[in-house]
This record gives sequence, C-alpha cells and structure tokens, in this order.
Amino acid sequence: MQWSQLKVRIESLFADSVRGRVELRTTRYRKAYDGMGRGWITLDKKQIINMCDYAFESKKWQEAQALRRASGCVDYLNPEQQRGYYAAWDEAPKMLHAQAVFARWDMTSALFEYLSTPMEEILTSPNPIIRGIGMLDRRVGKSRIATLAMGGEHVLVRRLHAFRCQAEGWHEAGDAHGRG
Repeated sequence: MQWSQLKVRIESLFADSVRGRVELRTTRYRKAYDGMGRGWITLDKKQIINMCDYAFESKKWQEAQALRRASGCVDYLNPEQQRGYYAAWDEAPKMLHAQAVFARWDMTSALFEYLSTPMEEILTSPNPIIRGIGMLDRRVGKSRIATLAMGGEHVLVRRLHAFRCQAEGWHEAGDAHGRG
C-alpha cells in the first residue's frame, strides 16, 4: 500500500471533530543515497512531532554509546563485553521512544499495524504512536475518551488526547460535560 492510501485510510477513521485538523505527513529525501526522510504530525497546521530518520539514527548511536560506557561494555571484540555491547544498541531505541524521539519508519509501521489492530488493543498498545492515533479515532466514543486516565501516559498520547477533548468542546481533558 502506498503512503497516500495509508494516510487516507487512517485519517478517514478520525472523529468528525478532528478530521481535517490533524494531518499525518511523510517525505523522503530523494537525493539522499540511503532514502532517509521524516514523518510528522500536525494539529491545526502546527507540527507537534518530527520523526526524522537521520536525527533518530544519530541520537540512537549517542544513546547506545552512553549505555555502553555506563555498563563498561565498549569493546565488541571482547567476548565478555559483546552481550552488553549489542544489548545497548537494542535498548537505545526504547529509551528514545520514551522521550518522543521516533524515526519515519516508526510512524509508517505503526500506521500499518493500526489498520489491523482491534480498538481494545490499540488503547493498550505498547506503541505510543498507535495509542496516540487511537485518541483521534471515532471508534473511541466521546464518553470513553473523557474517562481515559492520562496520568503517566506518553507525551504524544497526552497531547493527542487533550486535542481531541478540546475539539469535542470540553474545557479540560477528562471533563465530558464542559465543566472546568
């Protein structure tokens, strides 16, 4: 499926109150030899998250190096350090995702997964992009959106939840009756 078809299918699931106000966008840098690019989400034409492949890879490398230094596993040739060395590379993306640092492919793979995931699983997904898009989905009714607890939730999910609540005309998230 092409990006344009994926975008249309996901955005068609948005609640009426946010449809046309939220855009999912991606681009690829055509002259880049490796096809890197970026994805982003806008709310009322303001970018709220930038998912740049190059920035993600750079930060991933820095984070992995910091984890390796902290664990003392800096030599991949040393058999005693190899496990920790490679574990740092696997752990770094998880840490970056918790900080709302994503790559374009994180967004596109999450959106493909979103289309085949039941709503109950969307709202409990370990992927914050999937949960965040779920906050905009019309299948999550107004009363359910109003009762979702956002304490301790990922910043992207909280932002999209607050946007949906505002779009529904509530003064604050969690107040389905407009009482602020």
